[in-house]
Amino acid sequence: MSNSYFIGIISGTSMDAADCALLDFLAPPPFIIDFTCEVMPPRLKEQLIELTRNKSIDLRELGSTDVAVAEFFGKVVNKLLERNNIDPGSVLAIGSHGQTIWHEPPQTARNRPFSTQIGD
Repeated sequence: MSNSYFIGIISGTSMDAADCALLDFLAPPPFIIDFTCEVMPPRLKEQLIELTRNKSIDLRELGSTDVAVAEFFGKVVNKLLERNNIDPGSVLAIGSHGQTIWHEPPQTARNRPFSTQIGD
């Protein structure tokens, strides 16, 4: 069993899908073993769009959507691992940006810029 696998997963601002890559870093150069692009479930996409449009957010809705994003990302990762017959225990790390629901750049943040991602 190799302990040299890493996974990267990201969904963009369009919220249409999650892109996931499985990489091996055992021997140089690192290489991509496989990748996938899975469509975002329509209901989850609706929830995310709703969160990005509201300046006032219900904390239960935020928490519920946070968990739903994490579950979706987990399914995408597991599907990629299963397709490649790789034991999840052999993955050293997963890099996930999460899903941005609010971005407040320096130009509008009044000296406190920030970005909020969910999907832990």
